[in-house]
Amino acid sequence: MQIRASTLPDLLAALVPVGVALLLLYAGYSDLRRLQIPNWITLSLILGFVVIAPSLPTAEISSRLIVAAVAFAVGFVLFALNTMGAGDVKLFSGLLLFVPSGDVALFMLIFSATLMVGIATIVLMRRALSTQMASFKSISTPGVFPMGISISAAGLICLFAPLPVI
Repeated sequence: MQIRASTLPDLLAALVPVGVALLLLYAGYSDLRRLQIPNWITLSLILGFVVIAPSLPTAEISSRLIVAAVAFAVGFVLFALNTMGAGDVKLFSGLLLFVPSGDVALFMLIFSATLMVGIATIVLMRRALSTQMASFKSISTPGVFPMGISISAAGLICLFAPLPVI
């Protein structure tokens, strides 16, 4: 099979959502297990955006970059206040590159819902398991929450179950 140059970008763009999904799954697992999200995940998200960017209108690229930059700036402040982890800030900003500018409000609503479900789940897991028995750092470490799980869940929901914009 011969791949023409004109179809290669289309093929890469078609594979990007699968790659994003795999990255989100690993980010959520890593945050649950070790309370860390590796930098290579965010760098891979940025690379994926670079791949799909040529297929987007210039205004859409600009909008997504602005939204991601604002999210990073707000996240940086939250990190400085010890409210959000650095990996969470980077993952959230990188994921926003894939959210169409018209769907940011819906994404934030979905993220809010996954955040509440995630907090409730972690609290219940901590109560159900003794901290000595929990092999996941996020369960055995009180006072922290692996926000990467909620970020990943929101991204996966938006990626595979597109909902109409409210």
